[in-house]
Amino acid sequence: MKRLYISIIMLAAVISGGIASVVYIEHADDRIQYLGAQIREEYSRGEDVTDDVARLCRFWEEHYLVMCFIDNSNDISPISAEISRLPELAEQRSEDLIPQVDCVCYLSGKLNDKQFPYIHSVL
Repeated sequence: MKRLYISIIMLAAVISGGIASVVYIEHADDRIQYLGAQIREEYSRGEDVTDDVARLCRFWEEHYLVMCFIDNSNDISPISAEISRLPELAEQRSEDLIPQVDCVCYLSGKLNDKQFPYIHSVL
């Protein structure tokens, strides 16, 4: 009977950890998508976007280690590489800024979709 209780507790811990990681990555993706939309909007109006880009970079730096723990760092590294290019592009007001932001948003969304457990992959 003790083994059954221990097994149930372990299973519940694994399931709750999985759910927490999915929620964490979804929250991070939502925030990245929001900041990306804000950068796009301000750039289209001709405003300075360096503060928003800095906010996106700070957000990523704060959550990078947790994301690497949750997911394979091979999936996280491309996002970091793309985000590291953003401050320079924002300072130069480069036309490549918006495609770069779109790439970051796409990679973040792709990471979020990959984390969600689809029923066909469980079966």
